[in-house]
Amino acid sequence: MVQNFYTKQVHEADSFLVAVKFNYDLFQELGDIIKIPKHQDKPEGYAKVLQYLVLVNHYQRSYRMLEELLCQLRKWYFPYKKILAIRQHYNSKDYKQPSEFKKAIPGLSFYQKYRLWLLNSMMNNASRTKVSNEANEARSYILR
Repeated sequence: MVQNFYTKQVHEADSFLVAVKFNYDLFQELGDIIKIPKHQDKPEGYAKVLQYLVLVNHYQRSYRMLEELLCQLRKWYFPYKKILAIRQHYNSKDYKQPSEFKKAIPGLSFYQKYRLWLLNSMMNNASRTKVSNEANEARSYILR
């Protein structure tokens, strides 16, 4: 049943209420099994449960893909930082630069697009574990 809801229906409470009323006997049996509180033991309560399950299912893949992207950006960030440091140290005023110095850094557009997500993800990870000096430097650099 969870897979049957279309994207636009996910946020419409009425869609879930219709499905629950149509299968209310089944939901009451389910309510006994999962011990739904008495004040939620009505179609509206089951509709909320169903909507929650559909939303979790709907956004689970997107969330996983975002996590994978952020993981790749974390790996990308430190070489990027070193490239910037080299470019700043060996600037065009003081040094003759090879043509590679003028090329855009691959991945920069993704980094700029997801910079705040990356920062939030790093801060959340830092609150869960001891933060290394390198992660602190990364955060301060991202905030610039």
